[in-house]
Amino acid sequence: MKWKTLFFVLLGGNIVIISIVLFLMLQPSDEVKKLGTLPNTNVAELTVYSSKEHLNFIINDYIKKKTKNHPLQYDIQLTDRVHLKSKIPLFGREVDFLVTFEPKVVDNGNLKLVNPEMTLGELRLPVNYILKYLQKNASLPEEVVINPAKRFIYIHLNEIKLSNGYRIQAKKFDLVNDEIVLTLLVPIRSK
Repeated sequence: MKWKTLFFVLLGGNIVIISIVLFLMLQPSDEVKKLGTLPNTNVAELTVYSSKEHLNFIINDYIKKKTKNHPLQYDIQLTDRVHLKSKIPLFGREVDFLVTFEPKVVDNGNLKLVNPEMTLGELRLPVNYILKYLQKNASLPEEVVINPAKRFIYIHLNEIKLSNGYRIQAKKFDLVNDEIVLTLLVPIRSK
């Protein structure tokens, strides 16, 4: 009879131990509770810090691809201002053409190039005239809009589609201090 009692005590002990182990296993982890759930979003935001030097390479590579086979070629150079350099045929000669702007980040992460200064050779030219010329003759990407009347160029960064559907927005564009901060928006396709 004693063995029956010991058997049921051992069986009860095993049931209690198994029940405790199962109870603890099925409880949510405190670490998991602290982590929470990932936000349900369609895009991941990565912050990118760059320098003028590196961005010059990227911008000009993009422009070369977009304006290939167009007669009016130009380069962009970032210094303390944004410099658009080109050569314009005038009286059978190539004349240096330079437009400089101050970049301003607007609320939606796009760029507005303001306070233009323009020269043709050594001659300073009226801003409206040159902006109209650029609007008419330059092979600009569709994301770039020139407004001669208000004297600015607007760059729709959020409409530029990079590979895999990536997009960019500007957070900070301080050329004087070489502080360029962009947000890379990476689409999330798997849910």
